[in-house]
Parts: sequence; structure tokens; C-alpha cells
Amino acid sequence: EDFEKVLHYVSNGVSFVWVDIACIDQADRAVKMDEIGRQAAIFNNAQEAYVWLNHTSAEKLQGAMAEVFRCEAALGGDGEHIANFGGEDIIIRYNTDEVDDDDDDDNVSQWLPSCLCSQDWIQAIIRAFSQLAQDPWFTSLWCLQEGFLRPAATLLSLEAVPPIRPGFTATGLATLLTASAEIYRVILKVPANDPSYDHTALKHIRGLIEALGLDTWNSPILLYSSAAQFRQTREAVERIYGIMQVFGFSSGTEREP
Repeated sequence: EDFEKVLHYVSNGVSFVWVDIACIDQADRAVKMDEIGRQAAIFNNAQEAYVWLNHTSAEKLQGAMAEVFRCEAALGGDGEHIANFGGEDIIIRYNTDEVDDDDDDDNVSQWLPSCLCSQDWIQAIIRAFSQLAQDPWFTSLWCLQEGFLRPAATLLSLEAVPPIRPGFTATGLATLLTASAEIYRVILKVPANDPSYDHTALKHIRGLIEALGLDTWNSPILLYSSAAQFRQTREAVERIYGIMQVFGFSSGTEREP
């Protein structure tokens, strides 16, 4: 019944829907391998692409996505601060790249957002990524490849309900990737020797993002060498087939000859 809801949702306004496992003849190996060899073309030429997270309810998906977006928004900085170091007042501003070259004040330093020290922020982001990690889509090597081929895919819950984000016309995989990458990038800036941070928890968040494959989508090499190690396949040989098309080639028995 849930699958039927998904088919109704994705077929609105189109004549044909290609469904991964339903449209590949698993019993006929020759046909199966030929279809596997055409996956990149299928995904790249599709009018729309959808990811059905069929182990995640609409409530859980919306909750996890909202937490990720809220935590990412908190990285936007905390305005201007005055801190005293050795009897000298220092103006501190949040800046992820470089201090403004036009600022004439020498006492301006970079600032990491205070949420990185907040246990509420830390636990919220751990809950969100842990919830997403419970869906098998985030553990399959095939799905890692499919997500890379179509990062703009729409996410659908078990009941075929897409998550929403206020101010955005669509909320899908790309939105999640962007927010997760920003969280990951800022965490990497935390000084390793600064005792004011919970380094164990921040390392745990980094590990969750890496395991979900949400930090390497702009690089096939990183996707293969980092994210792929966390993904599962039913057969060993699928570790080749399940990732090869992010590099734009075909190999093995799906080639003729």
C-alpha cells in the first residue's frame, strides 16, 4: 500500500516511471547486467528522480531534516563579541573564511559559532543524523551511486510525503547535502587543542556524516575511497558495479564482449 502511494506520487504528469528493482529482471543475468550498464544514462536523463526512504515515517523524516537545517542555520554566527585576552579587549566576529581586509582594527579575530560548544546543538545534530542512518538507503552502495548521479532527487518518506523547509520550494537530497557539508566543514575548523569543545562528540558527528556519505558528494574519488567503505552489497563483485558509474565507465560481465 505504501509502495502504491509512492507510484501515484511520482507518476503525476508523466507517462512512464522507472523503478530501480522493479524494472530490472533479476532472474535474467544478461538483461540485468545490461540494465546495470545503463543506470547512469537512466538517472541522468530522467525528468525527475526520487528517493523512497521506506523505513522512515513522514514525522521522523521531517523531524530529522528540520533538526539538520536548524543546526546548520545556527552556524551563521553570533554577531560581534568583545573578549578580553591578557587585559586587552579583542573584537571577535564570526567568519568562516578570512577576516575582512577592509577592517582597520588589528584586534579582530576569527570566531567559530558558539553552538559548537552547546550540548543542545550537539545532541540535536546527533539525533538527526542517527535517525537518517536507520534507513537502509543510507547503507547501500548502489544508493550511494544513485544519489551521486542525481543529487537533486526528491526525498520521500514511507508514506510518500516529501519533507518541507520554510522558504524553499523543494527540499530534497541536495538541500540535505549542502547543510551537512557546511556542518562538517565548520567542525573541521575547531582547534584540536581547545578544551572548551567536546572533541569526542564533534568527532562522532563527523563520523556520522562520513558514514552517511554526506561529505564527499562533489568528488568521485572521495566518494569511492571514503564513503563507499561504509556501504553494503549482497555480493563482493557489486563493490565494483555499485560505484563504477560515478566515474562514467562500465566494466565486467555487463560489457559485451
